[in-house]
Amino acid sequence: MTSRKLSASDKSAILNLERQPTETTSNLPQEISYSVANAIPGRIRFHIPRLATDSEYAHKLKVVTEFDARTTDVRVNPAASCIVINYQPGVISDDQMHSHLVKLIQTAPKAVVPTEETVESSLGAIFDALVTPIDSVSSMDNVRNTIMHGFDPDALRRLIYSENLDEVAKINHNVSLPQAIAPDHSDSFFAQKRSSLAAVLVFTSPGTPLIFQGQEFLEGGAWSYDVVLKWDKLFAHGGIHDLYRDLIRLKCNWYNNTCGLRGQNVYVHHVNENDKVIAFHRWENGGRSDDVVVVVNMGDRAYDSYSIGFPRGGLWRVRFNSDWEGYSPNFGNHPGYDTKVGWTDGGDPDHMPFRGNVGIGSYSALILSQ
Repeated sequence: MTSRKLSASDKSAILNLERQPTETTSNLPQEISYSVANAIPGRIRFHIPRLATDSEYAHKLKVVTEFDARTTDVRVNPAASCIVINYQPGVISDDQMHSHLVKLIQTAPKAVVPTEETVESSLGAIFDALVTPIDSVSSMDNVRNTIMHGFDPDALRRLIYSENLDEVAKINHNVSLPQAIAPDHSDSFFAQKRSSLAAVLVFTSPGTPLIFQGQEFLEGGAWSYDVVLKWDKLFAHGGIHDLYRDLIRLKCNWYNNTCGLRGQNVYVHHVNENDKVIAFHRWENGGRSDDVVVVVNMGDRAYDSYSIGFPRGGLWRVRFNSDWEGYSPNFGNHPGYDTKVGWTDGGDPDHMPFRGNVGIGSYSALILSQ
């Protein structure tokens, strides 16, 4: 897994600016000294003496301006005490943009922003496993390492996503995950199935999940500020939207039976490289309504009875089955049944005290809890 550049798509989750009154910039306390060195439509250079003496402020100002949806490029030169900001001309007037940027200059010290090391993407190993058209070359060991990767002592410092602005931007010659999976058919069976697996891993791996605009209805192509979302896809793929809704609810412990998805702990106990199946245990404190087991089948074979380890005995109920036909009429609706789990012996291949069977469809995932 690799660290990714902070992007505007993450701003709502990781930027916490103190709200300011909706007054003109001239009425705001001018705590930060600045001047406009030069300005043309779409580009402005500020001279800010504090940039030369306060590296933390320089970092925060760069981040908050990069996060802004209107900016296209930001360069900070602390030695020259200046910041050059390029923005999209014509979206708002140059005077309005000037006032907006001055407000960012003044409020940047109050911003709470992460370092780059706190931003992680579920792309990389998982992206490779989902995009490749040949299942046999995908690496479950790499997927396991991606799921297990975290930050001590707080896993929630990890921001995890499968798409962000930089990675789907037209200017960067990138496309959305469904488009990368099926270049000519971003709403095809494979694009739906495999991008849904990415969503499952984003919402069940340790960390704070982020989604990019349109992911919840299979927005294809590449992102550009001058291209509007294809909202008709929300109606065409309402089931995929429901899949994201259900994952969000489980992540938030909506039904009080998946608390472990909000927890700090993860153990990938089952890695089947040959059949491309992986399973992991999530928990906070452990026990009923806390322990969660996630099973992900990244292969093209369905199973009526697949054996995996469990942390507790008794009845485990399926809370989510990504193969449900309600999410897409193209899905197989393979039964993912509640399962009775019993003791196993000391030689259990998953190194778990209990074992049970599950049914799972191809390119599908299950979430189970008690």
